[in-house]
Amino acid sequence: MKKGRLGFVAARKRRLQLTSMLLDDALDRVARDVQTPQAKLLAALEMYDEGVALQRLTFQRRFPELRQEEIELKLNGWLAREDEAL
Repeated sequence: MKKGRLGFVAARKRRLQLTSMLLDDALDRVARDVQTPQAKLLAALEMYDEGVALQRLTFQRRFPELRQEEIELKLNGWLAREDEAL
């Protein structure tokens, strides 16, 4: 296997580990005491933040040539979109 391919595989594995850690952390926080409306709201806001962070990572992976400012513009466009039919 070429050295470049090994680097790609290692980077992909690391991204998957980070994504898994973010998801596990978010799920752990949701599993905690969420009986009160305040706790439910906080859990929802934390999950929203995690979702935005995951989408930012996705854009960085899909568009490695873009500068951080361009990634943020793309992310803002994604956040502002209207829900589309699946």
